[in-house]
Amino acid sequence: MEGNHHGNIVQARAIHGDVHFHHVPTADVPHQVPLAPVRFVNRSAELAAGGGALGAGEGRGSRITVLTGLPGAGKSALARRLVELNRGAYPGGELYVDFGAVAVADHQEAVGDALGSCLLALGVSPQLVPASLADRTGLFRSKTAASPVLVVLDDVAEPGQVPAFRPQAPGSAVLVTSNAQLTELRLDGADVVEVGPLDEAAGTHMLRELCGTRAAVGEPDLAALVRECGGLPVALRVAAARLVGRRSLTVRALVEEIADTRRGAGAFRVNGEDKVSAVFAVAYRKLPGDAARLYRLLGASPVADFTVELAAAVLDIDEGGCADLVDVVVEAGLLQEVTGGRHRFHGLVRRHAASEAAADPAELAAGVRRAVGFLLVSAAFGDLAILGPGRYRCTPHDQVLTGREDPFSGDKAAALEWMDVERPNLAAGVRTALEQGWYDQAWQLAESATALYANRRYLVDWTETSELGSRAARLAGNAEAEARLRSFASRAWIDLGDTARARAELDQAFPLLAGTEDTRLVASVHEMDGRHHEAVGDHARALAAFQRSLDLFTSMDDLRGAASLTYFIGCARFALGDLADAQATLGRAAELLREVPDSKMEGRALITIGRVREALGDDDQAGAAFGRAVDVLVAGNDLFHESWAREAAANLAERRGDVEAARLHVTRMVEIQVRLGGGRVDELTARLAALG
Repeated sequence: MEGNHHGNIVQARAIHGDVHFHHVPTADVPHQVPLAPVRFVNRSAELAAGGGALGAGEGRGSRITVLTGLPGAGKSALARRLVELNRGAYPGGELYVDFGAVAVADHQEAVGDALGSCLLALGVSPQLVPASLADRTGLFRSKTAASPVLVVLDDVAEPGQVPAFRPQAPGSAVLVTSNAQLTELRLDGADVVEVGPLDEAAGTHMLRELCGTRAAVGEPDLAALVRECGGLPVALRVAAARLVGRRSLTVRALVEEIADTRRGAGAFRVNGEDKVSAVFAVAYRKLPGDAARLYRLLGASPVADFTVELAAAVLDIDEGGCADLVDVVVEAGLLQEVTGGRHRFHGLVRRHAASEAAADPAELAAGVRRAVGFLLVSAAFGDLAILGPGRYRCTPHDQVLTGREDPFSGDKAAALEWMDVERPNLAAGVRTALEQGWYDQAWQLAESATALYANRRYLVDWTETSELGSRAARLAGNAEAEARLRSFASRAWIDLGDTARARAELDQAFPLLAGTEDTRLVASVHEMDGRHHEAVGDHARALAAFQRSLDLFTSMDDLRGAASLTYFIGCARFALGDLADAQATLGRAAELLREVPDSKMEGRALITIGRVREALGDDDQAGAAFGRAVDVLVAGNDLFHESWAREAAANLAERRGDVEAARLHVTRMVEIQVRLGGGRVDELTARLAALG
């Protein structure tokens, strides 16, 4: 778990078997922390301290336990063992959040995206994930109130990242791993377990466990090997793999080899002390040439963890041969297997691999470029599968995707699954491409990734990668791409509640349109401008912006764009009180949206028509519009907007005294909230009871 990540993106994982966290279906099955195979070190004192906090049961409030210590000291193994020993004690589920090396200025924003991942894992529909951190925290507490939950927070950097993840149910627990002391949590009553390097007795015990009879052969020298490894389990595992892999190697010979290497120039320092690089160097030198190349290039790549497919792309070899090389590096103890067919390097191992890769800058740059290229091509295909070919894009797919095989074959669910799992790598890819001066790849990857962010509501990821992509587009001299990224990011800033930043993005986008012949881009920016004015309540300016966008879409015979903008114009006229014009405009919008077809937007238009007719005092026609909206949305299997339509219909029916109709709609709303994992079940159930 420790120190294997890059950049600002926080990811939560599924904890039900080997399935990633975000995609576990809702249900009542607890999510379980994936446990990598590990022979546990004899840490009875730490186990007792941590287990006392985790195993106290339901008779107490939720507790926080912090495992702190040097990188490589075994915090991850201890956390896994504690989870394993308490398996079954948390019927509400086990959640795992991977903070990695978060470097954002505002950690609270990063917490918001991580909470979003947790809510998705708990069965909440993306459409029902709130935008603000406060609302996400509230919904998380509501979803974890029924029975005890265990939350594992990995690689926490500061105390402020922890409180939002404290489950509501008594008997719940939060298990934190961190290289920092997190003193504020200690002062607030958290149980803190110091995880230091192993002493000679514990280290030799670990070597015996890992090496079996091989350790017995060099028993007198095991303590010396522990000392050469600094007592760090990560180094001891690599040393043990070396002994097991080479039967003729004695423990004494390995100790001498590490000592000789340590005296060379290859060692690095950790917290001021020369620790373990010599152990990794010895193992690295014994790798076959191609396996050593994999170690260097993947260790120095921007990805947090990787599949064989990605590794093969980085090395530019076939997947079958690459799988064999991955196995070699795993057997050497230098690479960890994690869930879902993925692999990662421990942070200390990664540092050594990167130092070796730096010796050949040309090879390193080529490998990193291939990693970014793989992410870009896959994300661009994902974007097409998720949002369809009709979406406006600046990325030149005829150049990026020509001759490439579509890994998703247009399957939206598969594309979302891949992009969700690769989310930290997508962000790291954008950042790396910008740093390397590969500006076109940086902004294209940033644009493609928005397909994930908009669907899963990863708002911080969206704003951060869009800012990086915008910078890259500017450096590439591509004003149109910068305008697109900035204007589209304004939607995320609005959802985050920062309308001033949204305005700033739009104000930077408009001058970039000077001289462009891309009418659709100009129409899109005006649409985003209208949405901003709408969000701040300036409906007159929203109407003007929407009308300008509609004129442009109409000039291009873009039916979908014209239909959507007609709807937005109708909503603006309704907000301004122009009821007759609003009704006529929304009627045209519904007809156009039916022609497109777009059942979601047609349903929304019909709902708004019903509200306009209510305002005009025509309840019969309002009820008919709500009924048509329900029919359209049911046919389109759009539960979220069906609930909107039914709520409007229920409110109207209750006001008119039609209790039976109101009860029917509210009953269905309860069913939808349960299916979508929403937080209104209790509220709607109480309303249903009040209806009798």
